[in-house]
Amino acid sequence: MRVAVIGGTGRMGKWFTRYFIANKHDVAIFGRDSKKVKRVAEDMGAKTLNSLEDCKNSEVIVIAVPIYATPKCIEQIAPKLKKSTTLIEITSIKEVVMAVLKKVKNGSVLSIHPLFGPGANIKAVNRYAIIPVLDSAKEKSSFKKLFPQSEVLVVQAEEHDIAMAKVLSLTHFMNALFLKTIGENTDDISKLSGTTFGIQLALAMGVMHDEPKQLASLQVQNPHFKDVLNEMIKNAREWQSLIAAGKQDMLSAKYNEIKSAIEKKKAFRESYDKMYAMFRSLQKGEY
Repeated sequence: MRVAVIGGTGRMGKWFTRYFIANKHDVAIFGRDSKKVKRVAEDMGAKTLNSLEDCKNSEVIVIAVPIYATPKCIEQIAPKLKKSTTLIEITSIKEVVMAVLKKVKNGSVLSIHPLFGPGANIKAVNRYAIIPVLDSAKEKSSFKKLFPQSEVLVVQAEEHDIAMAKVLSLTHFMNALFLKTIGENTDDISKLSGTTFGIQLALAMGVMHDEPKQLASLQVQNPHFKDVLNEMIKNAREWQSLIAAGKQDMLSAKYNEIKSAIEKKKAFRESYDKMYAMFRSLQKGEY
């Protein structure tokens, strides 16, 4: 099939380009920076597209642009679609694109969220969320034809975005504030660090590989993150008051409350061994 990847020079755009090339499809990429497009295409063995208009003859079009640019991109490409075209968008926030997707007249649409990062193996059994636009069963069937070796979770847009407010928005927010708080002298601090700090620092720095605009979009454009953030700030202020007042026993009770809520979970029982496995990998330079 002819596949066009809009945003093909981005990290996830490159992933989908590699995926479709590996599965013997004819892939072309488009991006705002024509020089970069040409360079990336040559490196990956893809073709290049000079404009969105050039995408119209593709059987599959993947929109892999940042969150804030996705709705407009859909609006621009929709009039150019043929009835046989499948349009796929992969943004991390779904409520902002649902209304636009439902207005697409020609072709079929898929709203998916890869539940993995751009470093994932293209040959692995990767997990995806499918967010139904019009027909859940039909869209799942269409997806499985393109990604036969995959795990699929079908979830509505609001439920998806509520989860992403914690899974992505909160996680990225906390890691950015962690780096902001410890300052720039991470090398000096690391000399005195142990397991927990080493893992946290690697995670926080890894998060910062994403584009700043993309990171900001995850917090500003997800309408549910405001509630999550308010809850975190409320908890932080409560703990701050206990620390300021020297109420160690009451703070200990807070920790105990959290531990009691999770200690029966399998993930908690396995977490200590996993933490040290990650730390040993960091020491060996495997992460």
